[in-house]
Order: sequence, then C-alpha cells, then structure tokens
Amino acid sequence: MDTNRARKLFDPIRIGTLKLKNRVIMGAMVTNFATKDGFVTDRLIDYHVNIAKGGCALNVTENAYVSLDGKRIMNGLGAYDDKLVAGLKRLAQGVHAVDGKISLQIMHGGRECSSNITGLQPIGPTDLVSRYSAISKESDLPRQMTIEDIGELVERFGKAGRRAREAGFDSVEIHAAHGYLISQFLSPYSNKRTDRYGGDEGARATFLLEIIGNIKKKAGADFPVFVKLNMNDYVKGGTIPDQAEVTIRLAVEEGADAIITSVGLHESRPYMIIPPMSVKNFVNVPYSERAKKIAKVPVGVVGRITDPIRAARVIEEEKADFVVLARSLLCDPEWPNKAREGKFKDIRQCVGCNQGCIDMIHKMKPFCCLQNPAIGREKEFEVKKAKNPKRIAVIGGGPGGLEAARVAALRGHKVTLYEKENKLGGQINIGSIPPHRKELQKVTDHLVRQVEKLGVEIKLGQEMTLGSIEALDMDLAILATGAVTHKPNIKGCDLEHVVFAFDVLDGKVKVSDKAVIIGGGLVGVETADFLCEKGNDVIIIEMLDTLAPDSGSANRVYFEDRFVQKKVELLLEAKVLEIDQDGITYLQKGWTRKILGVDTVIIAVGALPNTEIWDCFAGKREGRIFRIGDCIKPRNAMEAIYEGAKLAREI
Repeated sequence: MDTNRARKLFDPIRIGTLKLKNRVIMGAMVTNFATKDGFVTDRLIDYHVNIAKGGCALNVTENAYVSLDGKRIMNGLGAYDDKLVAGLKRLAQGVHAVDGKISLQIMHGGRECSSNITGLQPIGPTDLVSRYSAISKESDLPRQMTIEDIGELVERFGKAGRRAREAGFDSVEIHAAHGYLISQFLSPYSNKRTDRYGGDEGARATFLLEIIGNIKKKAGADFPVFVKLNMNDYVKGGTIPDQAEVTIRLAVEEGADAIITSVGLHESRPYMIIPPMSVKNFVNVPYSERAKKIAKVPVGVVGRITDPIRAARVIEEEKADFVVLARSLLCDPEWPNKAREGKFKDIRQCVGCNQGCIDMIHKMKPFCCLQNPAIGREKEFEVKKAKNPKRIAVIGGGPGGLEAARVAALRGHKVTLYEKENKLGGQINIGSIPPHRKELQKVTDHLVRQVEKLGVEIKLGQEMTLGSIEALDMDLAILATGAVTHKPNIKGCDLEHVVFAFDVLDGKVKVSDKAVIIGGGLVGVETADFLCEKGNDVIIIEMLDTLAPDSGSANRVYFEDRFVQKKVELLLEAKVLEIDQDGITYLQKGWTRKILGVDTVIIAVGALPNTEIWDCFAGKREGRIFRIGDCIKPRNAMEAIYEGAKLAREI
C-alpha cells in the first residue's frame, strides 16, 4: 500500500515545549457526556481513550466552562473549581496510558449562554442580544460586563489553566472563536465598548491577551497554550481576516504557542461553525494559509478535514502546520492509523450530515454519529467473536441492513444479504440526489466495501417473501425492509398529476413548471431544492410552523437561505383540503384559499413501516426473525445503522 501520499501528516511537530508525534489533532466537540455539574464520567474517558488509540497526536476536550455563568450545555465539561481536578486527572491518565496526549479547551459562553441552563443572566462585552442561539429559541439579554467582571474572569481562566496542568494535561486551548465570550470581545460586531477593552483591534484583543498572560502566570510559562480564533465571523460588521491577523500577532507576542484558525458565529449565514454538507471540504484552508504567513508559531486549520491525502498536501504546501479533525475522528477514530498505514479506502469519511454530532447537542442529548454508532458506547459496542457462529440472512440492503451484515460478519457469522433492487443503499441512494447531498453516497460506498471485504454474500434483484425466506438454509433472518411511501387521505390524491417525492428524485416522473409539495419535512424541502435548481416554480405546504422540523439547525439555515434565493413560497401552518385539476385548496389560520395553475402535486408526508414480511412470520419469529430500522418505525439512517449495529452484536 502507498503510504507516502499522506506522509507529511506523520512528521512530528513541536508546540512550545510539547512534542507531538504527528500533525493530526483532535478538534474539540461537545459530547454531553459529563455530569450536570461538569464532572468527568467514565463514558467521557472511554470516548477519549478510544480516539487516542486511533493514532491522533493530541486529544482536545470539549469546551470546559471556567465559571458557572459561562456554561452553555446542560452536561458540558467544567473547569471552574478545584473539585473537578480529580476527574480531569483520570481523563488525562486514561489518554496517556494509550500513548496519547491531551489538551483542555477552556471557554466562557458569554451572551450565547442561556438562563434556562445556568439560572443566571448571561454576560457580554456589551448588552447586545445574540440574534440566534443554537441552544435557545429566545436569547437572553446579556448584562454588560464591568471592569471588575473582566478582571475576575481573567483570573478564572488562569485558574482553569492551572487546574489543567495539575490534572496532568499537556496543554490548554483557549476558545476565542465562534461568538463565545472572548470572540465577542474580539469582534466589532458584538463589542461596542469605549473603554480599554473596546475600540480598535488591539483594544478588543486586550481581554484575550490578559487571559493568555494569566494562564502562563498560573500554569507556568512553559505550559503550552493554543488559541482558537475566528478569521472571519461571516456577519456584516464582524471580524474579517485583516483584523484577525492583528489579533494573531498580539496573541503570539503575549505567549500563545499555536493558533487554530476557524470561522463563523451561530448567526452566520451560511452556518460555518460546524459546516454542513452544503459547504465544501477544507473550506477554511485559505484562512490558515493567511495566518501562517504572519504567525511565528504553528498554525492549525479546522473545518471539514476529511481526506488524509489532501490534508497532507495542505501541510506540504505550507498552508497549515497541522490539521484539526473533529467530526472526522468521531466518524472514524482510526482515521490517523488508517492514513498512516495507507488504508485510505477503509477510512469511514464524515459526510457533514450533522445528524448525530451537532443536532443531538442542540437538543441537549449526548452526541453520536450517523455512521459510527459505537461512539460514546465504546465498551458496550465492543465487537466480540460469536461463540456459536450462525448462518444469517439479512433482508434489505439499505444502511441498516448493511451495518447489520458488516458487524455480524466481523463476529464470524456467515452472512447473506438479499436486496430487491439491483443496487445497495436503500433510501440513501435517493437522499444523495438533491443539490449538495452527493456525499451521502459515501455512507453506502463504505459499507458496501466493508461487507465485500468480509465475505458477505450479496444477492441483488431478489425480492424476498415468506416462502423464499423459509426455504433458505439459515439460522435466523434480520429484516431491514424499510418503509413505504405514505399516501394521505386527501381528496384528489389519485389524480394523474399527483406524484410522490421519491419518484421525483429518482427520475421516475417528470415535473412540469409549477409544482406544489405537500409536506415540508426533510424529504419535502430536499425535493423543493432539487426542483428549484432545475428552474421549477415551487410552493411548499406544511402543517407545522417550522420548515424541516426533522432536520438540524445548520441544514435548516441552508434551506431557508436557499428558498429565499430561489423564491420558493412557503405556506406554514397550512392544511391541504382538496386537490383537483384546477389546483389545490388549503386551510391556513382559519382562511380557505386555493392555488391555481398547478402542474404537478408532490406528496412528501412521510412513510409507513414495511411490515409485510414481519407480519407473515407472526407466531413463529421467536429467536429466528428480527427487524431493524424503518420497518419498525420510519426514522432516519442514523437510527437504522444504530439498530443494525446493536442487534448484530447481540445475536
């Protein structure tokens, strides 16, 4: 195997006094694995240990809040009190035991905090409300910080740095990006102060510089300090690269040992903090390249770093000194090891769906991953060889069926996979058709490659029935038969110009000029995106008051902006009453209206579980017939993959 293509990733690098074995660093990601008081848990340790085993040079924790009023997430990690040091020490020891190194990211949420979580009024450099907060529909009015408040927080950051060193951490990372408190001071968008902490770039950087100095004072001048900051806020009147370069120079002069370049606020359009699938890979490299030209310390880049060969090229071309992977390591903790060994095709690449990592955090739930259900469940999901290998038939070649087949084969079972279509992938094949969704196909590609390597026998074009399954030479069957399109009880649904969204995306039906989509969930909005790209006039009718409620905030931002640009009409809180040849009659907020001149009506109101085979086995399923995914209840690919992975570990 050719390992040379990623060779530059595995050159050692020194960050201040810290020597790292390679240039792949884990990016900070909130997990919701800590306790409500911010204490380390075994689950958090297991997660970090597993990432370290995968070969990255440095683990970076999620942002640990330095004071109680700076907490953003209900189960976020804390660094606000000495009583937290013992748990942090266990975390550091766990990572060190597997030849890893670890950094504590420290932060304060500022005006992005919510009183619903802290019970306290947020604070900020100025009393300006955040226009959008991912954790709260209504942002609180922050209290403008006094000089005394600022001095107290400088002390708290310094103490957090000291706690990190006492706990055995190898460095700290100051989170000065993404519109949190330090970023709020740095940005002219949110800092309107007229004292020494506001004004020009140098004055706005004073808070950060005092924090760097205080950490060096309390933790030791030789204790490495990374600073993560925004090169671009992506809002009018926010930080731009020229201003960020001033901050970088000042931070390095004050003692910063490395700079990590990032971009975006929660209210940025497009959403850039954790760029979704609609944003290109390696999007922030031009910013790290700029920073590297003026910084006198190593510079790292974060933002959809997915491909190791391209990542190595970034370093080789001196556009960054190291790469920072967050979601990519969540998706495949073995990314560094596989890249080092040249096993590039075996890397499970993050597709930027944000379903498990970001969407779950915004819902205040523990994070997870569409493709890697073992994350956060490292011990529970350890793959163990089966004591009594079985002959297993998996019926359905969508993501859930493929994952079940993969794990079962890993355990030593003899697996045969049956798929009624002539192509594996199930609904992901259709889901990857709309604009900016092509990367979803990587989910299927990876799973297919793995089941083929493991010797799973694949039979395409075989629609299974009760009789054909019973005739198989097998010990048990896993049904992953998916869902069927739901046809609503609306008068006129049987008319010739009424079609289903999946048939539109799949190219089975032609859509004429003016199209009305009934249903504004994810399938509906993706179909609208697909059609407006082709030039159709599109109207979406949705019963709820929110567009794509089954999608995450980053994707919703994309669709909202896209539909404004393409002039897609949205009718929310509206119910379709009747479809006829002239148009569609609907009820909205007590008013009955009719849309005329409709060429095509598209149904996108969800799906129903395909239980046909399951029902046929009633009374004779025990220990023989199992089911996973949408044939239990229609949801998403993440749920199907999780259920396939879990069941295959249990049988």
